[in-house]
This record gives sequence, C-alpha cells and structure tokens, in this order.
Amino acid sequence: MRFSVLLSTLAVTAITHAAPYEGDIVQLWNQQWTDMVRGGVAPSNTTLPIPILPAMIHGAMYLASVLTKDDPLLVQQAAVSVAAHGVLESIYNNSVPVQDAIDDTLETVLSELESGGCNGTDPDTATAIARASAVGRDAAAELLAKRVDPCFHEPPEYAWGPPEAGVYQRTEGQGLVPQAPQSVCLRPFAGLDDITRFRAPPPPATDSEEFEEEIEFQLAKGGLNSTSRTDEERDIAYFWEGPPAVYWNRAAVGVLGDRYKSDVFSSAKFFAELNFAGANAYIATWDTKYHYNMWRPITAIRHPTPWVRSGRDIHDPDWLPLLTPTPSHPEYVSGHSAISAALGQVLKQYAGDEIDFTTSVDVRRDNRGVITLSFASVSEMVRSAHSSRVYGGVHYRFSCVGGGNIGENVARSTLENFDTFWRQF
Repeated sequence: MRFSVLLSTLAVTAITHAAPYEGDIVQLWNQQWTDMVRGGVAPSNTTLPIPILPAMIHGAMYLASVLTKDDPLLVQQAAVSVAAHGVLESIYNNSVPVQDAIDDTLETVLSELESGGCNGTDPDTATAIARASAVGRDAAAELLAKRVDPCFHEPPEYAWGPPEAGVYQRTEGQGLVPQAPQSVCLRPFAGLDDITRFRAPPPPATDSEEFEEEIEFQLAKGGLNSTSRTDEERDIAYFWEGPPAVYWNRAAVGVLGDRYKSDVFSSAKFFAELNFAGANAYIATWDTKYHYNMWRPITAIRHPTPWVRSGRDIHDPDWLPLLTPTPSHPEYVSGHSAISAALGQVLKQYAGDEIDFTTSVDVRRDNRGVITLSFASVSEMVRSAHSSRVYGGVHYRFSCVGGGNIGENVARSTLENFDTFWRQF
C-alpha cells in the first residue's frame, strides 16, 4: 500500500506490509510533495517557485542514496526517507498539518523498517536505522545550506515598460509587480552555470505577419467565449492548467511503475535528474521572460490603437482568455512548454518515447469535473502541454515552440552534467 497525503485532511495512510518497504520509497516521498501542491498547500517561503521544490527534495534523497548505496535496502530506504523529510520540514515549516503528516509518514516508515530487520546483514537493526537517519539528516542539511538564495530574501523589483505595442503590462487581477522577477538570479542545479546561454532568440516583431497570425488564432481559439474552440481543445487547456512539474512527476511514477522499487539509488537518480532539469528549465524560462518582456494576448487584443501589420483594428476591451486570470508574468516564452519539454526529455531517456499512459485530473474550473487523457508517447504529452497554453488564451504558438526548445536544450545539458556536477545543488 502506498502512503498518500489526503487533500482534505493531510492525513497519512498506514503501512500494512513488512519491511523493507515493498514499493518504491522514492516515489512514496515524491507523492507526499505532489499531493501537497495539488492540495493547495503553500511553502513557508511563498516566493519559492514550485519547480525548485522537487529538485531540492530529490537532490537530498539522491545524496542520501549515494552515501548508502552499498548498505542493505532498508538502510537505503531509511536514509532517503529522512532526507526527504528534512527538506519537506524546512519547506513547509509554517504548516502544522503538513508537519504532522510528514512526521507520521516518517515515523511509520522507520518503525516498519526497524521491525523488519536487516535479513542477517546487520544484526543491530536499530543501530543501522540510526546510522541511516544521521546520513539522511546530513544530506538534507547540506542541500538546504547550498540552496540559500539571497535574491529570494529581498523584495522583488520591477520597472514596468511604456504602454506600447509588444511591451508587457499589468494584467487583470495582477499585483503591483509580476510574478518572481528575481527568479532570474536563482542558481541552476548540476553546475549549469550561465543560464543565459539557453535564452531564446527574439520573438517575432509585433508588426510582422507571423504576429498578426498569432493574434488571429487567439481571437478564434483562446477567448473565454470562443465559438470555434472544440470541447477537446478546452479540456486540454483545463487539464494542463496546474503546475507542470506536478503532472510530469505523477506521469513518471505511472510510466516507470515499480521498475526501481528494489533499487533506491537508480530511483533517486532518475527523480533527481528529472527535477534538476525541470528546475533549470524554469530558471532559463524566467531569464527569457524578463529579458524580452513580451505582452500577453489579453494586452495585445485590448490595446486601444491599431498595431497589427494589416492595420486592421482588433481592439476588444472586454476580451478575456479561457484561463482567466492571465498568469502574472511576461508571455515569451511559455513556462509550461519549457518545463514539460525538459521533464519529457528526461523521461524519454529512461522509458523511451513510446508509452501507454492514461491519467485523470479533477478540474474545478467551471465545475468541469474529471478529465481523462491518454497518451501513446512522451512526445504527445509534451505537444499536449504546449497546445494547452494556446487554447487557454495565455500564450502564442511561437512561445510554446521557443519554450520547448529551451526545455530540451536545458535537459540535455543537465543530463550531460549530472554525473560530474550533481552535488552542485
């Protein structure tokens, strides 16, 4: 039986099997994090971007797995559990229900592991578990010390540009500053160093034919009251609306299944590579966003004076995207596209492109309910994530292409660097 953090009560289910843990212990703790995000639980540092969280959790777990690689399985499981708990405890230190949930999970894991013994390899199970716990605590402490980002302890600063064609402006429902402009100074994982080398080329000029075509597409497909968007296209937009890191971590669990349930090191490495790539793609995306400061479709369509190449007046002061409100950060490039492409690239390295995967999301927007999508390939999943932002009225197609290119390039570099620089958290 797997543990789960119930979204309504954050209560943890009980283990009914003997130790060592029979499933994938890394996936167990991965589910703790994804359930918290899906349940709307915010980290204590509310400015910490969601894609950074799983990279921190799985970075600590991988370190613990490296340090216990030659130990009995239950020692490895204990070490990575304590490491995950230590990072989660720090991230969510303002939430008593979360603290109680992860404490209960860890206590149950360790007690079950301890009662199971070490199968003769270490007669003093309690001593072995204590040693593993110390390794896990040290792993969490090392990662947390290295991930102190001074830029997230200062109020964000942002200078709004002039209200001209193509320039990013505050959108409906947005605060005084856009979302996380300080993300551009976050340090990448696995020694990627200068993240600006992944920066996308400039977007099409606002007076170009390509940009006019994109606006026409948005007017047809992206609006809240669109009559040409199909039900399938609407459901794709709704399905992918949440944090892409959550969707792709859940997909990874579903696709890989129990492949690594008895191989803690390999499972920990996969999830570290996966989430390092996602975090790096996020940082690279935010670099591009705040370098170009491209306006969103809602701003372009509501712009009071004609600006498209043909001279046609497309002004509609009441236009709203399907996914209202518009995300509060510059448009170019799509973060969903970049992160999805990065995570998809890593998943393909492990599982291949061809998959048979069906997953469901309970969509609360418009009381839509459960949406189920099936995918025959990882590439199809990535394309679906790209399209969702266009059908949702919050991105142009060229931004999804640009984001996808960033994600793929970042993932390749992360994988190339990982074995040498993984400890550069």
